[in-house]
Amino acid sequence: MRRTVALLVMICFVMGMPVNALAVFSCGADLNGDGFADAAGETAACYSAPLWGQDNSQWFCPVQATDCQRDFTQPVIEQTCSLPGFSYVELRDRCESPVSSGCSGAQYDPTLNVCFASSLATPTCPTGTYDQATGMCDQETYSCPLGGYSCLDTGGAVPQCSPNPCIDVANPANDVTLLPSKEPMLQNDGQVDANGNCLGEIYIFSGKATKCRPGGMTVGYANDCCDSSDPVVMDSTTGSKINNVASAISTVYEMAQVGYYSYQISTGAMAAVEYGGQVVVYNMANGTIAASYASGTATASGVMAAQGTATAGAATTTGTVTSGLSSYASALFNPTTIAIAIVVMVVMKVMFGDGCSPEDIETAMLANSDYCHYLGTICERKWKFVGCVQRAKRFCCFNSKMARIVQEQGRPQLRAFGPSGDWGTAENPNCRGFTPQEFQQLDFSRIDLTEYFGDIQQNMSQKIQDAQSTVQQKVQEHYQQIR
Repeated sequence: MRRTVALLVMICFVMGMPVNALAVFSCGADLNGDGFADAAGETAACYSAPLWGQDNSQWFCPVQATDCQRDFTQPVIEQTCSLPGFSYVELRDRCESPVSSGCSGAQYDPTLNVCFASSLATPTCPTGTYDQATGMCDQETYSCPLGGYSCLDTGGAVPQCSPNPCIDVANPANDVTLLPSKEPMLQNDGQVDANGNCLGEIYIFSGKATKCRPGGMTVGYANDCCDSSDPVVMDSTTGSKINNVASAISTVYEMAQVGYYSYQISTGAMAAVEYGGQVVVYNMANGTIAASYASGTATASGVMAAQGTATAGAATTTGTVTSGLSSYASALFNPTTIAIAIVVMVVMKVMFGDGCSPEDIETAMLANSDYCHYLGTICERKWKFVGCVQRAKRFCCFNSKMARIVQEQGRPQLRAFGPSGDWGTAENPNCRGFTPQEFQQLDFSRIDLTEYFGDIQQNMSQKIQDAQSTVQQKVQEHYQQIR
Protein backbone atom coordinates (compact mmCIF):
# COMPACT_ATOMS: atom_id res chain seq x y z
CA MET A 1 0.00 0.00 0.00
CA ARG A 2 2.82 2.41 0.81
CA ARG A 3 4.34 1.73 -2.58
CA THR A 4 1.09 2.59 -4.36
CA VAL A 5 0.60 5.85 -2.46
CA ALA A 6 4.16 6.96 -3.16
CA LEU A 7 3.68 6.13 -6.81
CA LEU A 8 0.57 8.27 -7.05
CA VAL A 9 2.38 11.22 -5.54
CA MET A 10 5.31 10.84 -7.92
CA ILE A 11 3.03 10.56 -10.94
CA CYS A 12 1.20 13.74 -9.98
CA PHE A 13 4.55 15.46 -9.63
CA VAL A 14 5.78 14.36 -13.05
CA MET A 15 2.52 15.33 -14.72
CA GLY A 16 2.85 18.80 -13.20
CA MET A 17 6.50 19.34 -14.11
CA PRO A 18 7.25 22.22 -16.47
CA VAL A 19 8.17 21.15 -19.99
CA ASN A 20 11.66 22.67 -19.77
CA ALA A 21 12.52 20.36 -16.89
CA LEU A 22 12.17 17.42 -19.25
CA ALA A 23 14.71 18.74 -21.76
CA VAL A 24 17.30 16.18 -22.78
CA PHE A 25 20.56 17.36 -24.31
CA SER A 26 22.31 14.93 -26.62
CA CYS A 27 25.02 14.95 -29.24
CA GLY A 28 26.67 12.76 -31.83
CA ALA A 29 28.92 12.42 -34.85
CA ASP A 30 29.52 10.09 -37.79
CA LEU A 31 32.56 8.25 -36.48
CA ASN A 32 32.79 5.43 -39.03
CA GLY A 33 32.37 7.65 -42.07
CA ASP A 34 29.28 5.94 -43.49
CA GLY A 35 27.27 9.16 -43.68
CA PHE A 36 25.08 8.30 -40.66
CA ALA A 37 25.41 8.77 -36.91
CA ASP A 38 23.32 5.73 -35.96
CA ALA A 39 25.95 3.21 -34.84
CA ALA A 40 26.74 2.36 -31.23
CA GLY A 41 28.92 5.04 -29.67
CA GLU A 42 28.11 7.67 -32.28
CA THR A 43 25.51 9.40 -30.09
CA ALA A 44 25.43 10.07 -26.38
CA ALA A 45 23.66 12.06 -23.69
CA CYS A 46 25.38 15.33 -22.78
CA TYR A 47 26.06 16.28 -19.18
CA SER A 48 26.76 19.54 -17.40
CA ALA A 49 30.37 20.27 -16.45
CA PRO A 50 32.07 23.46 -15.17
CA LEU A 51 34.58 25.35 -17.23
CA TRP A 52 38.11 24.58 -16.05
CA GLY A 53 38.93 26.84 -13.12
CA GLN A 54 35.51 28.51 -13.16
CA ASP A 55 32.13 28.01 -11.57
CA ASN A 56 29.87 28.44 -14.61
CA SER A 57 28.94 25.23 -16.43
CA GLN A 58 28.27 24.16 -19.99
CA TRP A 59 26.81 21.07 -21.66
CA PHE A 60 29.55 18.62 -22.55
CA CYS A 61 29.42 16.00 -25.29
CA PRO A 62 31.38 12.82 -24.50
CA VAL A 63 31.54 11.82 -28.18
CA GLN A 64 35.11 12.46 -29.46
CA ALA A 65 36.07 13.93 -26.08
CA THR A 66 39.76 14.88 -26.03
CA ASP A 67 42.16 15.95 -23.28
CA CYS A 68 43.04 19.62 -23.36
CA GLN A 69 46.69 20.67 -23.59
CA ARG A 70 48.61 22.82 -21.11
CA ASP A 71 49.38 26.29 -22.45
CA PHE A 72 53.10 27.25 -22.64
CA THR A 73 54.77 30.32 -24.14
CA GLN A 74 58.33 31.17 -25.00
CA PRO A 75 60.22 33.03 -22.25
CA VAL A 76 61.88 36.39 -22.88
CA ILE A 77 65.69 36.12 -22.84
CA GLU A 78 67.30 39.17 -21.30
CA GLN A 79 70.58 39.63 -23.10
CA THR A 80 72.51 41.08 -20.13
CA CYS A 81 75.55 40.07 -18.17
CA SER A 82 75.42 40.07 -14.39
CA LEU A 83 79.13 39.28 -13.76
CA PRO A 84 81.27 42.33 -12.92
CA GLY A 85 83.46 43.35 -15.82
CA PHE A 86 81.56 41.26 -18.41
CA SER A 87 79.58 42.76 -21.27
CA TYR A 88 77.26 41.19 -23.84
CA VAL A 89 78.67 40.74 -27.37
CA GLU A 90 75.75 40.43 -29.81
CA LEU A 91 77.92 39.08 -32.65
CA ARG A 92 78.91 36.02 -30.66
CA ASP A 93 75.79 35.97 -28.40
CA ARG A 94 77.78 35.74 -25.18
CA CYS A 95 79.22 37.67 -22.28
CA GLU A 96 82.95 38.55 -22.59
CA SER A 97 85.61 40.29 -20.51
CA PRO A 98 89.28 41.12 -21.21
CA VAL A 99 91.78 38.71 -19.67
CA SER A 100 93.36 40.20 -16.56
CA SER A 101 94.48 37.78 -13.91
CA GLY A 102 92.82 34.58 -15.21
CA CYS A 103 89.16 33.74 -15.99
CA SER A 104 87.59 33.08 -12.65
CA GLY A 105 84.09 31.67 -13.06
CA ALA A 106 84.35 31.74 -16.86
CA GLN A 107 86.11 30.13 -19.82
CA TYR A 108 89.16 31.29 -21.76
CA ASP A 109 89.01 31.99 -25.52
CA PRO A 110 92.64 31.82 -26.76
CA THR A 111 91.74 33.12 -30.21
CA LEU A 112 90.32 36.38 -28.91
CA ASN A 113 92.26 36.29 -25.63
CA VAL A 114 89.12 36.99 -23.62
CA CYS A 115 87.10 35.33 -20.89
CA PHE A 116 83.51 34.40 -21.79
CA ALA A 117 80.44 33.09 -19.93
CA SER A 118 77.71 32.08 -22.45
CA SER A 119 75.14 30.95 -19.82
CA LEU A 120 74.61 34.28 -18.12
CA ALA A 121 71.46 35.24 -20.07
CA THR A 122 68.33 35.10 -17.82
CA PRO A 123 64.90 33.83 -19.14
CA THR A 124 61.88 35.72 -17.78
CA CYS A 125 58.09 35.20 -18.18
CA PRO A 126 55.87 38.25 -18.75
CA THR A 127 52.92 36.01 -17.71
CA GLY A 128 52.88 32.63 -16.03
CA THR A 129 55.77 30.95 -14.31
CA TYR A 130 59.04 29.65 -15.73
CA ASP A 131 59.14 25.83 -15.99
CA GLN A 132 62.74 24.68 -15.58
CA ALA A 133 61.98 21.23 -17.05
CA THR A 134 60.60 22.52 -20.33
CA GLY A 135 62.36 25.85 -20.52
CA MET A 136 58.97 27.45 -21.20
CA CYS A 137 56.54 29.76 -19.44
CA ASP A 138 53.65 27.77 -17.94
CA GLN A 139 50.46 29.83 -18.33
CA GLU A 140 48.57 27.49 -15.95
CA THR A 141 45.71 27.37 -18.47
CA TYR A 142 44.50 24.81 -21.03
CA SER A 143 43.37 24.96 -24.65
CA CYS A 144 41.62 22.44 -26.88
CA PRO A 145 43.86 20.82 -29.53
CA LEU A 146 40.78 20.43 -31.78
CA GLY A 147 40.18 24.17 -32.07
CA GLY A 148 38.50 26.91 -30.09
CA TYR A 149 36.32 24.65 -27.94
CA SER A 150 35.87 25.12 -24.20
CA CYS A 151 37.89 23.06 -21.76
CA LEU A 152 35.61 21.62 -19.09
CA ASP A 153 36.28 19.90 -15.81
CA THR A 154 34.95 16.38 -16.45
CA GLY A 155 36.46 14.89 -13.30
CA GLY A 156 39.86 13.88 -14.67
CA ALA A 157 43.36 15.15 -13.97
CA VAL A 158 43.15 17.47 -16.96
CA PRO A 159 40.11 19.15 -18.54
CA GLN A 160 38.50 17.85 -21.73
CA CYS A 161 36.90 19.35 -24.81
CA SER A 162 34.62 18.06 -27.53
CA PRO A 163 34.00 19.35 -31.07
CA ASN A 164 30.36 18.24 -31.03
CA PRO A 165 27.61 20.62 -29.90
CA CYS A 166 24.83 19.53 -27.54
CA ILE A 167 21.25 19.99 -28.65
CA ASP A 168 17.94 19.84 -26.85
CA VAL A 169 16.27 16.87 -28.55
CA ALA A 170 13.00 17.76 -26.84
CA ASN A 171 12.87 20.76 -29.18
CA PRO A 172 11.04 19.70 -32.37
CA ALA A 173 13.31 21.94 -34.41
CA ASN A 174 16.32 19.84 -33.36
CA ASP A 175 14.82 16.33 -33.62
CA VAL A 176 13.09 15.79 -36.95
CA THR A 177 11.28 12.62 -38.02
CA LEU A 178 11.41 12.38 -41.81
CA LEU A 179 8.97 9.49 -42.23
CA PRO A 180 5.45 9.02 -40.85
CA SER A 181 5.44 7.39 -37.42
CA LYS A 182 2.85 4.87 -38.60
CA GLU A 183 2.20 3.48 -42.05
CA PRO A 184 -0.41 0.76 -41.53
CA MET A 185 -0.13 -2.11 -43.93
CA LEU A 186 -3.83 -2.22 -44.78
CA GLN A 187 -6.10 0.76 -45.05
CA ASN A 188 -9.46 1.65 -46.56
CA ASP A 189 -8.57 4.68 -48.66
CA GLY A 190 -11.51 4.94 -51.01
CA GLN A 191 -15.24 5.56 -51.03
CA VAL A 192 -17.70 2.69 -51.29
CA ASP A 193 -21.43 2.44 -51.87
CA ALA A 194 -24.03 1.00 -49.49
CA ASN A 195 -23.12 -2.54 -50.61
CA GLY A 196 -19.42 -2.03 -50.06
CA ASN A 197 -18.53 -1.69 -53.74
CA CYS A 198 -15.62 0.58 -54.55
CA LEU A 199 -16.69 3.88 -56.13
CA GLY A 200 -13.18 4.99 -57.06
CA GLU A 201 -10.43 3.50 -59.17
CA ILE A 202 -9.95 -0.24 -58.67
CA TYR A 203 -6.38 -1.52 -58.45
CA ILE A 204 -5.30 -5.14 -58.66
CA PHE A 205 -2.38 -6.43 -56.57
CA SER A 206 -1.88 -3.12 -54.81
CA GLY A 207 0.93 -2.77 -52.33
CA LYS A 208 1.66 -0.54 -49.37
CA ALA A 209 4.73 1.58 -48.68
CA THR A 210 6.11 0.46 -45.35
CA LYS A 211 9.34 0.30 -43.38
CA CYS A 212 11.37 -1.46 -40.73
CA ARG A 213 14.31 -0.04 -38.82
CA PRO A 214 17.76 -1.52 -38.21
CA GLY A 215 19.68 -0.64 -35.05
CA GLY A 216 19.87 3.06 -34.22
CA MET A 217 18.96 5.78 -31.74
CA THR A 218 15.19 5.14 -31.80
CA VAL A 219 15.06 1.33 -31.59
CA GLY A 220 18.37 0.60 -29.83
CA TYR A 221 21.80 -0.03 -31.31
CA ALA A 222 21.77 -3.81 -30.79
CA ASN A 223 18.16 -4.22 -31.89
CA ASP A 224 17.62 -4.90 -35.61
CA CYS A 225 13.86 -4.63 -36.06
CA CYS A 226 14.21 -5.85 -39.65
CA ASP A 227 15.59 -9.19 -38.55
CA SER A 228 13.45 -12.27 -39.05
CA SER A 229 15.57 -15.33 -39.67
CA ASP A 230 13.02 -17.48 -41.53
CA PRO A 231 10.00 -16.98 -43.79
CA VAL A 232 7.00 -16.78 -41.51
CA VAL A 233 3.93 -16.64 -43.75
CA MET A 234 3.05 -18.40 -46.98
CA ASP A 235 0.37 -17.84 -49.58
CA SER A 236 -1.09 -21.26 -48.87
CA THR A 237 -1.96 -20.18 -45.32
CA THR A 238 -2.72 -16.49 -45.69
CA GLY A 239 -3.50 -15.31 -49.21
CA SER A 240 -6.41 -12.91 -49.12
CA LYS A 241 -6.65 -13.41 -45.35
CA ILE A 242 -3.72 -11.09 -44.74
CA ASN A 243 -6.08 -9.08 -42.51
CA ASN A 244 -5.89 -11.93 -40.02
CA VAL A 245 -2.10 -11.76 -40.08
CA ALA A 246 -2.06 -8.00 -39.47
CA SER A 247 -4.53 -8.43 -36.60
CA ALA A 248 -2.39 -11.20 -35.18
CA ILE A 249 0.71 -9.00 -35.22
CA SER A 250 -1.10 -6.37 -33.19
CA THR A 251 -2.26 -8.98 -30.67
CA VAL A 252 1.14 -10.57 -30.25
CA TYR A 253 2.84 -7.18 -30.05
CA GLU A 254 0.57 -6.18 -27.17
CA MET A 255 1.30 -9.51 -25.54
CA ALA A 256 5.02 -8.78 -25.79
CA GLN A 257 4.50 -5.37 -24.18
CA VAL A 258 2.60 -6.96 -21.30
CA GLY A 259 5.41 -9.47 -20.85
CA TYR A 260 8.09 -6.78 -20.90
CA TYR A 261 6.38 -4.48 -18.40
CA SER A 262 5.47 -7.45 -16.20
CA TYR A 263 9.13 -8.35 -16.03
CA GLN A 264 10.13 -4.76 -15.17
CA ILE A 265 7.45 -4.67 -12.43
CA SER A 266 8.73 -7.93 -11.00
CA THR A 267 12.24 -6.50 -10.61
CA GLY A 268 10.98 -3.27 -9.00
CA ALA A 269 12.29 -1.16 -11.90
CA MET A 270 8.74 -0.17 -12.81
CA ALA A 271 5.33 -0.15 -11.23
CA ALA A 272 1.76 0.20 -12.48
CA VAL A 273 -1.16 2.12 -11.02
CA GLU A 274 -4.67 2.90 -12.24
CA TYR A 275 -5.14 6.64 -12.36
CA GLY A 276 -7.79 8.81 -14.02
CA GLY A 277 -9.14 6.09 -16.28
CA GLN A 278 -5.65 5.04 -17.30
CA VAL A 279 -3.28 2.32 -16.20
CA VAL A 280 0.11 4.03 -16.00
CA VAL A 281 3.41 2.14 -16.07
CA TYR A 282 5.93 4.22 -14.16
CA ASN A 283 9.74 4.12 -14.05
CA MET A 284 10.70 4.08 -10.37
CA ALA A 285 14.26 5.31 -10.95
CA ASN A 286 13.89 8.54 -12.89
CA GLY A 287 10.24 9.51 -12.52
CA THR A 288 9.14 9.05 -16.12
CA ILE A 289 6.02 7.39 -17.47
CA ALA A 290 6.94 4.43 -19.64
CA ALA A 291 3.47 3.65 -20.98
CA SER A 292 -0.22 4.14 -20.34
CA TYR A 293 -3.29 2.17 -21.41
CA ALA A 294 -6.99 2.80 -21.11
CA SER A 295 -8.48 1.04 -18.10
CA GLY A 296 -10.36 -2.10 -19.00
CA THR A 297 -8.34 -3.00 -22.09
CA ALA A 298 -6.63 -6.37 -22.28
CA THR A 299 -3.19 -4.77 -22.07
CA ALA A 300 -4.14 -2.72 -19.01
CA SER A 301 -5.63 -5.79 -17.32
CA GLY A 302 -2.46 -7.78 -17.92
CA VAL A 303 -0.20 -5.07 -16.52
CA MET A 304 -2.36 -4.61 -13.41
CA ALA A 305 -2.45 -8.38 -12.87
CA ALA A 306 1.35 -8.38 -12.84
CA GLN A 307 1.38 -5.42 -10.43
CA GLY A 308 -1.00 -7.24 -8.11
CA THR A 309 1.19 -10.32 -8.09
CA ALA A 310 4.33 -8.26 -7.45
CA THR A 311 2.66 -6.27 -4.65
CA ALA A 312 1.67 -9.53 -2.93
CA GLY A 313 5.38 -10.33 -2.78
CA ALA A 314 4.99 -14.09 -2.98
CA ALA A 315 5.65 -14.69 -6.66
CA THR A 316 8.94 -15.08 -8.51
CA THR A 317 9.83 -13.08 -11.59
CA THR A 318 8.53 -15.88 -13.78
CA GLY A 319 5.31 -16.00 -11.77
CA THR A 320 4.77 -12.27 -12.16
CA VAL A 321 5.28 -12.40 -15.91
CA THR A 322 3.03 -15.42 -16.18
CA SER A 323 0.33 -13.58 -14.26
CA GLY A 324 0.64 -10.56 -16.54
CA LEU A 325 0.36 -12.70 -19.66
CA SER A 326 -2.59 -14.74 -18.41
CA SER A 327 -5.11 -12.63 -20.35
CA TYR A 328 -3.11 -13.31 -23.50
CA ALA A 329 -2.44 -16.98 -22.84
CA SER A 330 -4.70 -18.13 -25.66
CA ALA A 331 -3.29 -15.76 -28.28
CA LEU A 332 -0.88 -18.23 -29.79
CA PHE A 333 -3.60 -20.82 -30.20
CA ASN A 334 -6.38 -18.58 -31.47
CA PRO A 335 -7.39 -19.43 -35.07
CA THR A 336 -6.99 -15.79 -36.12
CA THR A 337 -3.39 -15.73 -34.92
CA ILE A 338 -2.16 -19.24 -35.66
CA ALA A 339 -0.48 -18.13 -38.89
CA ILE A 340 1.66 -15.67 -36.98
CA ALA A 341 3.16 -18.07 -34.44
CA ILE A 342 6.58 -18.10 -36.07
CA VAL A 343 6.94 -14.33 -35.97
CA VAL A 344 6.82 -14.36 -32.17
CA MET A 345 10.60 -14.65 -32.32
CA VAL A 346 10.64 -11.15 -33.82
CA VAL A 347 8.25 -9.85 -31.17
CA MET A 348 10.69 -11.07 -28.51
CA LYS A 349 12.65 -7.94 -29.42
CA VAL A 350 9.92 -5.90 -27.80
CA MET A 351 9.94 -7.90 -24.60
CA PHE A 352 13.71 -8.08 -24.11
CA GLY A 353 15.03 -5.43 -26.48
CA ASP A 354 14.11 -1.88 -27.42
CA GLY A 355 11.45 -0.07 -29.38
CA CYS A 356 10.42 -2.18 -32.36
CA SER A 357 6.95 -1.08 -33.43
CA PRO A 358 4.14 -3.24 -34.82
CA GLU A 359 4.98 -1.87 -38.25
CA ASP A 360 8.62 -2.95 -37.87
CA ILE A 361 7.53 -6.46 -36.99
CA GLU A 362 4.92 -6.60 -39.72
CA THR A 363 7.39 -5.42 -42.37
CA ALA A 364 10.15 -7.76 -41.17
CA MET A 365 7.77 -10.69 -41.29
CA LEU A 366 6.50 -9.91 -44.79
CA ALA A 367 9.90 -8.91 -46.23
CA ASN A 368 11.58 -12.08 -45.00
CA SER A 369 8.66 -14.05 -46.43
CA ASP A 370 9.32 -12.50 -49.87
CA TYR A 371 6.10 -10.47 -49.88
CA CYS A 372 7.93 -7.15 -50.41
CA HIS A 373 9.93 -5.28 -53.02
CA TYR A 374 12.95 -3.55 -51.46
CA LEU A 375 13.31 0.16 -52.31
CA GLY A 376 16.36 1.23 -50.32
CA THR A 377 17.49 2.66 -47.01
CA ILE A 378 16.86 6.26 -46.02
CA CYS A 379 17.09 8.43 -42.92
CA GLU A 380 14.06 8.34 -40.64
CA ARG A 381 15.25 10.55 -37.81
CA LYS A 382 17.74 13.41 -37.94
CA TRP A 383 19.32 15.59 -35.25
CA LYS A 384 20.42 19.14 -35.90
CA PHE A 385 24.24 19.45 -36.07
CA VAL A 386 24.55 15.64 -35.82
CA GLY A 387 22.89 14.07 -38.86
CA CYS A 388 20.89 10.89 -39.25
CA VAL A 389 20.55 8.92 -35.99
CA GLN A 390 18.03 6.32 -37.22
CA ARG A 391 17.72 4.67 -40.60
CA ALA A 392 14.77 2.83 -42.10
CA LYS A 393 14.54 0.21 -44.82
CA ARG A 394 11.71 0.94 -47.21
CA PHE A 395 9.58 -1.59 -49.07
CA CYS A 396 6.48 -1.99 -51.16
CA CYS A 397 4.77 -4.92 -49.44
CA PHE A 398 1.88 -6.95 -50.82
CA ASN A 399 -0.72 -9.31 -49.43
CA SER A 400 0.83 -12.37 -51.07
CA LYS A 401 4.02 -13.57 -52.68
CA MET A 402 2.16 -13.97 -55.97
CA ALA A 403 1.19 -10.28 -55.90
CA ARG A 404 4.83 -9.28 -55.44
CA ILE A 405 6.00 -11.59 -58.26
CA VAL A 406 3.36 -10.32 -60.69
CA GLN A 407 4.16 -6.74 -59.78
CA GLU A 408 7.93 -7.14 -60.26
CA GLN A 409 7.67 -9.04 -63.55
CA GLY A 410 4.53 -7.35 -64.87
CA ARG A 411 5.41 -3.68 -64.44
CA PRO A 412 8.25 -3.69 -67.02
CA GLN A 413 5.74 -5.02 -69.59
CA LEU A 414 3.58 -1.89 -69.34
CA ARG A 415 4.32 1.52 -70.81
CA ALA A 416 2.78 3.21 -67.74
CA PHE A 417 5.61 1.85 -65.55
CA GLY A 418 8.49 1.63 -68.02
CA PRO A 419 11.39 -0.87 -68.15
CA SER A 420 12.51 -0.06 -64.59
CA GLY A 421 9.07 -0.73 -63.12
CA ASP A 422 8.72 2.84 -61.82
CA TRP A 423 8.88 1.93 -58.13
CA GLY A 424 9.58 5.53 -57.21
CA THR A 425 12.19 6.17 -54.56
CA ALA A 426 12.65 5.11 -50.97
CA GLU A 427 11.45 8.56 -49.97
CA ASN A 428 8.41 8.48 -52.27
CA PRO A 429 7.50 4.89 -53.15
CA ASN A 430 5.11 4.00 -55.93
CA CYS A 431 3.35 0.86 -54.72
CA ARG A 432 0.11 1.16 -56.67
CA GLY A 433 -1.53 -1.85 -58.23
CA PHE A 434 -2.62 -2.45 -61.80
CA THR A 435 -5.79 -0.96 -63.19
CA PRO A 436 -8.12 -3.56 -64.76
CA GLN A 437 -7.07 -2.34 -68.21
CA GLU A 438 -3.36 -2.70 -67.35
CA PHE A 439 -3.92 -6.11 -65.82
CA GLN A 440 -5.56 -7.34 -69.06
CA GLN A 441 -2.45 -6.34 -70.99
CA LEU A 442 -0.09 -8.53 -68.93
CA ASP A 443 1.48 -11.52 -70.66
CA PHE A 444 1.47 -14.14 -67.91
CA SER A 445 3.49 -16.53 -70.07
CA ARG A 446 6.43 -14.21 -69.37
CA ILE A 447 5.93 -14.29 -65.57
CA ASP A 448 7.85 -16.98 -63.69
CA LEU A 449 5.84 -18.29 -60.71
CA THR A 450 8.30 -21.03 -59.71
CA GLU A 451 9.06 -19.59 -56.27
CA TYR A 452 5.34 -19.15 -55.57
CA PHE A 453 4.51 -22.82 -56.17
CA GLY A 454 7.11 -23.85 -53.58
CA ASP A 455 5.11 -22.24 -50.79
CA ILE A 456 2.02 -24.28 -51.48
CA GLN A 457 3.89 -27.46 -50.56
CA GLN A 458 5.03 -26.24 -47.14
CA ASN A 459 3.90 -27.96 -43.95
CA MET A 460 2.63 -25.03 -41.91
CA SER A 461 1.34 -27.17 -39.06
CA GLN A 462 4.78 -28.50 -38.23
CA LYS A 463 6.28 -25.02 -38.49
CA ILE A 464 3.78 -23.70 -35.96
CA GLN A 465 4.55 -26.46 -33.46
CA ASP A 466 8.30 -25.88 -33.90
CA ALA A 467 7.86 -22.13 -33.43
CA GLN A 468 5.87 -22.52 -30.23
CA SER A 469 8.51 -24.84 -28.79
CA THR A 470 11.26 -22.41 -29.77
CA VAL A 471 9.49 -19.49 -28.12
CA GLN A 472 9.05 -21.38 -24.86
CA GLN A 473 12.70 -22.43 -24.90
CA LYS A 474 13.96 -18.87 -25.56
CA VAL A 475 11.86 -17.43 -22.75
CA GLN A 476 13.21 -20.01 -20.31
CA GLU A 477 16.79 -19.35 -21.43
CA HIS A 478 16.31 -15.60 -20.92
CA TYR A 479 15.10 -15.98 -17.34
CA GLN A 480 17.93 -18.39 -16.55
CA GLN A 481 20.45 -15.78 -17.75
CA ILE A 482 19.04 -12.93 -15.66
CA ARG A 483 18.75 -14.81 -12.38
